[in-house]
Amino acid sequence: DRLEVIYGKAGWLTGLWRSETGKVHVTDIGNHIYFNPDPAPRAAPFQNFQVKGAMTGVWGLDDDTVFAWGQSGGQPVMFRWNGGGWDPMDPPPGRVIAMHGIAPDMIYAVGTEGLIARWDGSAFQQAPCPVRTTLSSVFVVSEDEMYACGEGKSLLSGSVHGWSEILTHDMPLRAVAKWQGDVWVGAGGDLGLSKLDGNQLVSIKPNIKALRIDARENLLMSANGFVAQTDDGANFGARKIARFEDAMATTPAMWTP
Repeated sequence: DRLEVIYGKAGWLTGLWRSETGKVHVTDIGNHIYFNPDPAPRAAPFQNFQVKGAMTGVWGLDDDTVFAWGQSGGQPVMFRWNGGGWDPMDPPPGRVIAMHGIAPDMIYAVGTEGLIARWDGSAFQQAPCPVRTTLSSVFVVSEDEMYACGEGKSLLSGSVHGWSEILTHDMPLRAVAKWQGDVWVGAGGDLGLSKLDGNQLVSIKPNIKALRIDARENLLMSANGFVAQTDDGANFGARKIARFEDAMATTPAMWTP
């Protein structure tokens, strides 16, 4: 129940990924990526790496397989963690919004205009997509089971052999993950946090309109105004954004003289 500021700055931190061993990578819109190697709060200072591009996201499979992405001069850029810094690499052919995978050669990226691309360990291979709208979330269960969704209101199911549309909703579907045997979807509108049942969504927590979902241990979700979690899929706890605002109250905004 304790909240404390580990690192604060004026500006916009756009993405965060924490590994199973507690190492943390954070992207900054101002062409920086921060890294803390120690799982104990404040035990080690954040390391600051400058890269070429406005960084908008980061995700990793493990401590050795971490990707960060963004844009430079209107073109997509991507970097890979080498253990002591970030190496530039060829990005997928489009603007990446999210990544997920299960092995170093089984990682998928999704993004604008129906972008779906697989990292095969050496390069990104674009996959045909049944929609041309923005995809903001992807979750890989196995070679034969994957899901993606986004602002285009479509939920997609896929495998290494291809992708198809399961359903459409009248509001954006911003996040998807499989957890404890169920496919969970962060839907807008009246549904909120929902489960997939066949080819329809069943609302579980209509007041949690999840924007992102992490399903590695408990089901952890970020939404507008709060962060929520559950360890059983029935009882949910939340922390409002006001707690974070209070903790950062002494850090001046970047537009403050």
